[in-house]
Amino acid sequence: IKVVEAYSLEKGRIIIGGSSMGSATALYTALNHKDKIDGLIIMRPPTAWEERVARKDQLIEAARKLQIEKPDSPYYNVLYGSAYSDLPPLDTLQKVLDIPVLIITARGDQAHPVTTAQALRNISEDVTLLIAENYDEGMKIWPDIIAEFLHRFDE
Repeated sequence: IKVVEAYSLEKGRIIIGGSSMGSATALYTALNHKDKIDGLIIMRPPTAWEERVARKDQLIEAARKLQIEKPDSPYYNVLYGSAYSDLPPLDTLQKVLDIPVLIITARGDQAHPVTTAQALRNISEDVTLLIAENYDEGMKIWPDIIAEFLHRFDE
């Protein structure tokens, strides 16, 4: 939001999005700046809620192991962040946004379960949910799906 304001981009349409933990960041931004965001893309939302709690110990152990084995890698911090963060409570996410939302994910990815994407489909009245059969298929079709979604905002 600070970048948008610094460059006076608020005169145009503001569509934000992210993948994995970036999708969580985009979601929190949209929720905290509803008056500034015109569209939201949630790509491969991460585990959340009960599934996140169930994986917490596994994520912490993986982070510790990686920190010992590869102390110069910053990736262990991502694992710690995953263990200690979560999406907003699901019961607070029912029809809370009044903007178009695109949610895309793929089957077979334990860190980005389809169940999270499906649970988020009620965040707005205008949600498009696309679930690819696998990540490779998703990588082939997602660019066109995202482009089509973005064309909705053409003036």
